[in-house]
Amino acid sequence: MIFSTIRQMKPCFYKEEAILNGIILSIQSEYLSNVDKFSKQIIITHLENLLSYAERFYNRQFITREQNHHPVLERLEDLLNYYFADGGLISKGLPTVHFIAEELNSSPIPKTLSGQSTQQFIHEKIIEKAKE
Repeated sequence: MIFSTIRQMKPCFYKEEAILNGIILSIQSEYLSNVDKFSKQIIITHLENLLSYAERFYNRQFITREQNHHPVLERLEDLLNYYFADGGLISKGLPTVHFIAEELNSSPIPKTLSGQSTQQFIHEKIIEKAKE
């Protein structure tokens, strides 16, 4: 069906493909059946379901099950710890992605390293510090 050209991908993809194809078939079936007062809402619900699954499958690639110990992440962690301990939060305000990139001499941390964006990483660290 829709994904027949990418069958060479990993085995778990087949399960995802089956789920999405099942929803598409349900939409098609409802579209081709006799129209009644529920048809529009049922199709909309199936479309919402399809989009939710697509977002789930997309975001799954960014989930990390264990804490990464990548050198860049360790440097980011050290930088934020120093920033908060040195009073940078009071004198300079919240650290920005631009500030982090300049201090680490790199572009923003890719989601593939930590499962979250640099901004999310900063916010998580701020929340962690606020709880102390």
